[in-house]
Amino acid sequence: MSIAKALALLLSRPATRAAKKVQQNLLTKEADKILGVSETKIPTERLKDVKGRMGEQRGPGDSQYDELRSNVERRGYTDEEALDIRIEEGEPVIYDGNTRAAVARDTGVEEVSVKVSGDNPDEVEAFMSGRPAMEGLEATDEVAMQASQRPRGLDEEMASLKAGQTPKEPIKVSEVYHASPSKIDEFSETTADVVSASPDYTRFGFHFGTKDQALKRSETLGIEAPVLTKATLDIQNPLRLPENRLGRSGPDDILKEIMEGADKGLVKGIPEKDVDAFFEDEFIYKTDEPFRDIDSVQEQRDSLRAYLESLGFDGIVYSNKFEGAGDSFIAFSNKQIKKKN
Repeated sequence: MSIAKALALLLSRPATRAAKKVQQNLLTKEADKILGVSETKIPTERLKDVKGRMGEQRGPGDSQYDELRSNVERRGYTDEEALDIRIEEGEPVIYDGNTRAAVARDTGVEEVSVKVSGDNPDEVEAFMSGRPAMEGLEATDEVAMQASQRPRGLDEEMASLKAGQTPKEPIKVSEVYHASPSKIDEFSETTADVVSASPDYTRFGFHFGTKDQALKRSETLGIEAPVLTKATLDIQNPLRLPENRLGRSGPDDILKEIMEGADKGLVKGIPEKDVDAFFEDEFIYKTDEPFRDIDSVQEQRDSLRAYLESLGFDGIVYSNKFEGAGDSFIAFSNKQIKKKN
């Protein structure tokens, strides 16, 4: 069957979420092929001298730049839409995404997605590969190769982790803190549930972070005189999530963060079929009903924990800029927690 016939067949049918994704991908690929567009990731540094189509470069003092940078510093950079770059008379020009390119560069984002097009295929290839084929570009094959070998989107201490695989040596997360309204002699689901900001508050796993993060969290929960517990966590293969901006961390909240992140390509190691099932309200794991229909919080916890463990994860780590600089961690089991004096 030709691509044209396949597209016609897809577009003639009521689309499920998975079918819509296929439609969109096919249409985009066909349009890009016709227009001679190539998509890849390049080191952000390579864009430092590239200007917009009006000859402009965004930076501090520009209202769009300042607003986007503020959002990125709070929530992190999301590489959801590729920058539109066109090669004109041998020079790269940013047609769409000039502000995003400047903010990515200035906030330390190592790589960005780009769509590159132009009348001369050799010039397009030269820009994508980093060859110094165009005046004004200082990138070399060696620099491009080094950039491609740098870890993408993970802190250095997590860079060796691969989704669903266990590293040779366990990760020892030392000197992290947990805040509670009273002293905790032993961590358990019961003692963890004592922390409650509202009757609707639920939690998943055991949360730890820096001292500042723990104090900020206790303030958010309305704990007037928090007791800090210092601990070491034994987590071998955590799932990396973007920053949690919901302010909630119940099992349904965590699953939503995971699936939405996986759908955007920000969370690795989650099967696409599970993402599709989640958005169609059909995600089920070791229960008799869809996750969203489970009334028991403990059943939700057990289902989510078992699901993540089946993928090889034994914890969660996420950048916690909202409550303070650095990573925060979620341990699945109290056996992973060792209190420190």
